[in-house]
Amino acid sequence: MRILGLDKKRGWIRLAVTTTIDLLNIYRQIRPGDVVYQETTREVKKERASGGIDSERRSLKLGIEVENKSADPLTRRVSLRGRIVYVDQEIDVLKKYHTLHLERGSVFEVESRERLPYLLRIAESSGSGVERDVAAISVDDENIALVHISNEGVRIVKTAEWGRGAKLPGYVVRGDSKAVDEVVEELKRLFEAGVKRIVVVGTSLHADEFVKEVKRRDAGLATLIRKRAATNIGGLEGLREALRRGALGEDLKPLADALAVERLIELATKRPEKVYMGLEEVHAACRAGQRLEVLVTEDFIWRNLDSEELNSILDAYEKGAIGLRILLPGTEAAEKVEALGSIVGFRSAE
Repeated sequence: MRILGLDKKRGWIRLAVTTTIDLLNIYRQIRPGDVVYQETTREVKKERASGGIDSERRSLKLGIEVENKSADPLTRRVSLRGRIVYVDQEIDVLKKYHTLHLERGSVFEVESRERLPYLLRIAESSGSGVERDVAAISVDDENIALVHISNEGVRIVKTAEWGRGAKLPGYVVRGDSKAVDEVVEELKRLFEAGVKRIVVVGTSLHADEFVKEVKRRDAGLATLIRKRAATNIGGLEGLREALRRGALGEDLKPLADALAVERLIELATKRPEKVYMGLEEVHAACRAGQRLEVLVTEDFIWRNLDSEELNSILDAYEKGAIGLRILLPGTEAAEKVEALGSIVGFRSAE
C-alpha cells in the first residue's frame, strides 16, 4: 500500500492499493461510518423539456459514508456501499446509495480519525508500496525459463527449449536464437512495467552464454543483470533450486515465505508439541496467551474474512501479541501450509 496524501488533523489519507494483501487489510480496517472517496463512474439521468428521460454515465469523484462491505475471494475485490455524502459535480445524487469497488491498482481516500492510525501503520509497514521485483532467468543446455517474482508471487512468463550444446568447457553452445529473441522481448516488456533487476541462474557455461546473447541484442538491457548464480539444472527446476538456496536474494517475499515454512516443518518434526495446526488450534493457543508465529495462506483469509476466530487472530497480530506471515497463493510454501490446515502457529521460543 502506498501513501499518496495525508492530513492527520482531518483524519484523511489517500492510498494506492499495490497488492491483494492490501485489500485484506482495507476490508478489516474500514468500518461503518467511515467516509471513502474515489474517482468512479455513475449513471446520471436528466429530464428533457418534453418529459422524456436521458441518461449518461459520467466520470466523477464520489464520497460515501460506508454502511456495509463485502469481499469477493474469486476476483480479489472489496466493495463498499453507502449513501453519497460528497460529489464534485452539480448533480442530484447526494443521499443516494452507491457502491465503490477496490482492487489492486485502485486509488482511494479515507476520512476517519478513529481508523487513520491503523491505516497509516499498515501502509508504512508495507514499505509504502515499494515492491521488490526481479526477472529471473534459468538456463542449461536444453531449457530456458523466465519468471517474474514480486510481492504478488511468482509468475511464469516464458519457457522454451533453446539449445543442445554440451556442458563441457570448450564446446560451443548452439542456442536457439528464436527462443533468446522471445525472452529478450519479454524482458523489455517487464522493464517497461517497472522491473529494474535481472538475475540469471543455471549451469555456468550456459548462463554465461545467455548473458552474451542478451548483450548482443540489447546492451542496455544487459546492464540490468545484477547477479549470476550457478545451479545444477536450468528451466523451472533450476529456479526452484535457486529460490531454496536464496540465490535470488533474501529480500524477495516468496523466498522469505519458503524459509519460514522450512523452519516450521523442521520444528514440527523435532518439537511437535510447539506447533498448532488448523484454525481451532491456533485460535485456542492465541486465547491462552501463547506467543506464536503464525503462517496463513492468503486464500484462507479471503475465504474466512467473516470468521470470528480468524479475526480474533488477526486482531492479536495488530496488537503485537503474535507474529503473522501471509503466504502468497500458488507458491510451494502456501501448498505446504494448506496441507497442514492452511493456518499454522508455532512457538519459536519458550
